Amino acid sequence: MSKMMKRLSIAAILAGAIGSGTANAALFSFSRITNNGAQNLASQFLIDVQSVNATTVNFIVSNTGPLASSIAAVYFDDRLNSLLNDLISLAPSAGVNFSEGGSPPNLPGGNPVNFDDDFRATSNGPIINGINPNESLGIRFSLFNGVTFANVISAMNNGDLRLGIHVQALPDGQSDSFVSSEPIPSPTASMLGLMGLALTGVMRRR
Repeated sequence: MSKMMKRLSIAAILAGAIGSGTANAALFSFSRITNNGAQNLASQFLIDVQSVNATTVNFIVSNTGPLASSIAAVYFDDRLNSLLNDLISLAPSAGVNFSEGGSPPNLPGGNPVNFDDDFRATSNGPIINGINPNESLGIRFSLFNGVTFANVISAMNNGDLRLGIHVQALPDGQSDSFVSSEPIPSPTASMLGLMGLALTGVMRRR
């Protein structure tokens, strides 16, 4: 077997191995919608949307740090009221303490982007109970009959389903609100893209 064919075979095997299981999760970023803090910390916050089973989806909201900040509330805007049925459970990481509902009832600063709260979870008590750097909160929902995980991801992509977070204790003591925005390319997609470039180079050299 030629060197080129060996490289193609290895790349195909790796692509198959890496690609397995990636259809059941997707990462999304946030965009800042208020401008109270001197720094925009949007890049610190992530949403990992995971398929639990055919009727359940899990949203993991993370504060990746490193700058001081505490996510005090998470809001869901199911704009067509057609995806999320019931909030099933909250799964906080160590140090995080949240409950369903709470105050304020709407995402602070959400009016300019027409954010309408359908579900929310808020931290209990002091700032330390929020989602601080290197902490996360899983929020699990049941889906309406007939709704699939693909429908949820499609709605996240086109804005029919949005998450909002209110973040307190920023480095300058201010607070800001953020709304979910574009998806983050998965490591798999990036790696496959690099493989494609590598294979193109091999073929050109051939």
